[in-house]
Amino acid sequence: MRNPEAVKLLKEAKAGETGITVSIKLPAPTATPVTVRNVAGLLRGSDHALRQQYILLTAHHDHLGRNAAGEVFPGANDDGSGTVSVIELAQALARLRVHPKRSIVFMTRCMARMCEAHAVTSEDLLNRSLSPHERIVLLSRPIHDCP
Repeated sequence: MRNPEAVKLLKEAKAGETGITVSIKLPAPTATPVTVRNVAGLLRGSDHALRQQYILLTAHHDHLGRNAAGEVFPGANDDGSGTVSVIELAQALARLRVHPKRSIVFMTRCMARMCEAHAVTSEDLLNRSLSPHERIVLLSRPIHDCP
């Protein structure tokens, strides 16, 4: 608040119902286009026979904010913790003296739940994957992200 009289009035108000009405004027929200990136890393397996099989460990880092009704999408927990987990697992497994037997693809991607033209879902990942489908032995979540 910038009005000294209003600040004084609020500071002096006693706890409870005061009868004071406050109006706040905020600028209209704006949408700013951004460029997003999908990031993938590969940790080659240590077993010569099994290294051609891939485990995909993925998470998405989108958070859409609010829907048209004003409800908040609770993305900070699953999106944030998921992407951090993928990165931390990649770092920890890469530091091992002997890597896991199978190769692991670590991927953080954008817009997992948005079925838009530019979205990359887990199913899209399989369709454009880094290896043939029959070589993927484990996904970290269901392949169908969209209804």
